[in-house]
Amino acid sequence: MDEAEHVALIEWYYRQHYYNGMLTQVKQACDTYPNSERLKLLFCLANIFVGKNHEAIKESSTMLNYADVTLPALLVQSVALVDGEVERSTVTQIENRIRDERRKASCISLCLAASVLLLSRRADKAKEYVDRASKMKPMNINVLFIKGWLELSLRSGTDVQEAGNSFDFVLKEEPRNLGALLGSAETKQRIGDYPGAILILNSLIVRYPKQPFPLIEKMKCLLAAKDWEQVLEMVNRVLTIESNNLDGIKASSMVTLCRDGNPSEGLPQLQLFLRNLLLAEPKNTVLLIENLRLFSDIAFQDHGILLELARTAEKMLQATSSSNAELMAELGNLCAALGNVKDAERWYKNTIRTDPSSFVALLGLAHCQLLQGSTEDLDQARQQVNEWLLLAEKTSFATVVKFFNMIDLSS
Repeated sequence: MDEAEHVALIEWYYRQHYYNGMLTQVKQACDTYPNSERLKLLFCLANIFVGKNHEAIKESSTMLNYADVTLPALLVQSVALVDGEVERSTVTQIENRIRDERRKASCISLCLAASVLLLSRRADKAKEYVDRASKMKPMNINVLFIKGWLELSLRSGTDVQEAGNSFDFVLKEEPRNLGALLGSAETKQRIGDYPGAILILNSLIVRYPKQPFPLIEKMKCLLAAKDWEQVLEMVNRVLTIESNNLDGIKASSMVTLCRDGNPSEGLPQLQLFLRNLLLAEPKNTVLLIENLRLFSDIAFQDHGILLELARTAEKMLQATSSSNAELMAELGNLCAALGNVKDAERWYKNTIRTDPSSFVALLGLAHCQLLQGSTEDLDQARQQVNEWLLLAEKTSFATVVKFFNMIDLSS
């Protein structure tokens, strides 16, 4: 693989939330291209995502004297310092320098900075940098490339079509650009053009016969199209390349649950997937929460599956040795779904101690008190709902609907 292909593959791992996998890939790429500043920036970000903020700050400090990477390196440090206990003067100093560098930044520097921000889940800030770069060179390939992925991250229909236009222009100039091909396939899948997406992915499967990522992308596309037999064929091909591949095991369990509607057969596959997830991505709460939500939604309220999800969430909380409010709230939801009201209440309360503004936990507590049903509990529930109403303007309509759907009206 050339340097650009390595970058595209590393960013693919990021989009799957495989942060430990991302770090492994970027280390290998840096060994091959030790002078690549783009790879060094990705190395810094990968370290942040796995909790090694000190390493990220140390590495990024070596890039502060190079014109085109000073700004993105400073942004890396800004991201790394967000969760750390540092003096306010240090943060202010970095913020001031970022403003100074942004005024004189080149198009390349702005694109790299936008990429850092986008990968750091700061899409709104990334858009500011992309817009500045676009004013300088509106048809520059790097500008259009990052613009395409930015528009996909915004997740609205019009942005998806604009993303496709950006990737199409890049591919006219560079038909083999791996990142743009993956972006184009993603765009087609989102608008329901599964044959168009698969056509692109088939070309990548031929081009990278020993890599699982194009097979995985095709497998996801077939899942979206509910072509179950083809999904299972892709599963077998993926597992032939990587016997413990998370996506392959996950897709197999999803077929059993969704197509066959058989929780008893799906449970062993789910257990295998969760076990491998904890081994491959330890302390990766983002990935675990994503999968807890997915499988709890398709579990058909099956006790065995919900119990396995709850056990895995507890294991992750023990492994991280920290209070992750979002994960604790998800565990509360799972306990509530299992009928363990006292345990659910305990996890919701733990969530609120960590994040007093968590409306998920406030709603969960109200739900628990409604389920318990005594006069005192109902009074407490009313108080919780009142607190929730104060936060309601910040919630989506879907969240409101989901909450009221949770409530058993017979209780």
